[in-house]
Amino acid sequence: MGRIVLAWAYEQEREFNGLSDSEKLTSPFAKLFSGSKNFIDVIKETGFEIRFNGPCLDAKGTPVEGSIYSSKKGFLCLSPFLMAPKLTEQDFEAETAALMVHELSHVLGADEEEANEIQKFALWDFHKIDFLDVYVDLRMLSGSNGIGLGGPIKEALMMIRIMYNTPQFERQSD
Repeated sequence: MGRIVLAWAYEQEREFNGLSDSEKLTSPFAKLFSGSKNFIDVIKETGFEIRFNGPCLDAKGTPVEGSIYSSKKGFLCLSPFLMAPKLTEQDFEAETAALMVHELSHVLGADEEEANEIQKFALWDFHKIDFLDVYVDLRMLSGSNGIGLGGPIKEALMMIRIMYNTPQFERQSD
């Protein structure tokens, strides 16, 4: 999942760099790609704490699906526990990737409104991806069985899939 978000970020950076200076000033991606440290740097140096049995917490201690606050330094938080009941089997990967983008954008100073706007753009792009095909392609290119699927993000996605298919976790409708 992290590799997919990274590939998305490289494409967004390429598009951002192709904008005129005036367009860059009004772009929702300005905070991600204008500073000395950009979104790609943040992706590479930030980990995710995955909370399978409870929520992440925001600055006020409110339970949330994702947060910049974590029990581990240099990590962000994702909560499959809260995410699973709201997602479908068809959208959980795109929604998870977009939430990762949302939380990572906060690290670069995006406020909640800006992070939500960036997340919407990311979600639009991620809904166009067949994640299974991408994972298979990454494994074939690397010659390994784990690239793109390993680590806590894979575990979180598997937990969301399991929870989605478990009766006690009923999906919430909007």
